[in-house]
Amino acid sequence: MINQFKTNRVITMNLTVFYGTPLSKMVERGEFVPPSSKERLEEVRTLLETLETTERIIFDTTHPTNIIKIKGTLPEDQVRLIHEVERFISKGIVFV
Repeated sequence: MINQFKTNRVITMNLTVFYGTPLSKMVERGEFVPPSSKERLEEVRTLLETLETTERIIFDTTHPTNIIKIKGTLPEDQVRLIHEVERFISKGIVFV
């Protein structure tokens, strides 16, 4: 979808399950399983790998809900950002 629209900024946010919400109750009952840290990182990597732009776009994961904080301008920083995400994935760091 992002590839179909002209935008100058992509800001990512991760799902946050807040205590006491219907979603948190679904998690408690096993009806919903939030993604693991690795899965969330893989999602960011996939997004970066599939963004196709010749226009300059700011890519930003510095929102407080994200488990890593990276920022750059596409397309010139795309490879660097992918490598940064891959570095976190390869370290196997677990975030809560």
